[in-house]
Amino acid sequence: MSRKQLRLYFLPLTAYTLLAIWMTWPLAARLGTEIPVGLGGDAWAHQWTFWWVKRALSQGLNPYYTDLLFYPDGASLIFHNFAWVNIAIWLPLQALFGNLAAYGLTYILLFALNGCALYWLLYDWTGSLPAALVGGTVHATWPYLLSQTGHPNMITVMWIPLAILFMRRTFETQRTRDALLTALFLALTGFSRWQLLISGGLAFGIYVIYALISHPVYRTRRVFGRMALIGGVTLLLLAPLGSSVISGLLQPELRADIGVDESLNGSDLLAYLAPN
Repeated sequence: MSRKQLRLYFLPLTAYTLLAIWMTWPLAARLGTEIPVGLGGDAWAHQWTFWWVKRALSQGLNPYYTDLLFYPDGASLIFHNFAWVNIAIWLPLQALFGNLAAYGLTYILLFALNGCALYWLLYDWTGSLPAALVGGTVHATWPYLLSQTGHPNMITVMWIPLAILFMRRTFETQRTRDALLTALFLALTGFSRWQLLISGGLAFGIYVIYALISHPVYRTRRVFGRMALIGGVTLLLLAPLGSSVISGLLQPELRADIGVDESLNGSDLLAYLAPN
């Protein structure tokens, strides 16, 4: 293994896996007997969802409907919180280690991947190993993520740094491969959780605008063509999930089930500019 490969892959994967084990300790020592739950979280709901998706896939059932809830009428799961990326990681792990151990391993692995993603972006951008290590450490141990114990798909935030990494390469090389990888990582953000695509898409959009303004050389017909390709492929990849949500919104009986709590007082635009 070359020195470059050590810096790119072995070093961050090893460092952030060990860091994730330490930050989530004693979870690694209790795999198979305990899972991260958190106060007021949805860990047990996700446990059921993981099990249900496994059963639906193995029996050829529609994962968006089940008669195991509100039997015998059943219930639509179109608006249910599916952590698709977490499930994709969990499925092969549970076949090897069992349901609970795989859930804990997935939880630890997500923090490690979060650190690796920003490490790769910063190392590619700056060429500085210390800067990449520090940035990856901050991303892996972000307190907000550590507070989302009961919301495992809110921890899956590695995709936007990777999307920015390959968007940057698309600007510089204009290669189709880099554009397609950018689209893939944007789509994976949506597969992780729709809300992450909104907030992450904002960060991605800010970077794209900054890059186009600060680097006039990027403003070419070929680059804009690659950007159109990224948008089209992202929409295409998200179409299976998005079409299900749209079909649910068009059904009045399902739309009425969406709860709205205005008392939560969501942030206004000023909140993002004012110090707090």
